[in-house]
Amino acid sequence: ALAAPPARTNALKVVITDPEGALARSGLRAGDVVVGVEGVLFEDEGDAGALLRRLALEPAITCDVRRGDEGLELRLDAAVADPDRAGGHFE
Repeated sequence: ALAAPPARTNALKVVITDPEGALARSGLRAGDVVVGVEGVLFEDEGDAGALLRRLALEPAITCDVRRGDEGLELRLDAAVADPDRAGGHFE
């Protein structure tokens, strides 16, 4: 059997607390992992943290998401960075 890959520290795991919140409306699901932005993978934890800062400055960005073994591109808008509207958070 193949060993599981190491956990990524340069990624953001999605936690959904409100299925009507901005995270869920963008297509993200609980357990999805954001691994990059606009086709560029996060190099380290600082890059991953920069996602939220970038969302506050731009109206929308395309994020690279892992869902299990599947890779997705989802468009996120600034509402996902707003704690009052996000309906979840990244960890």
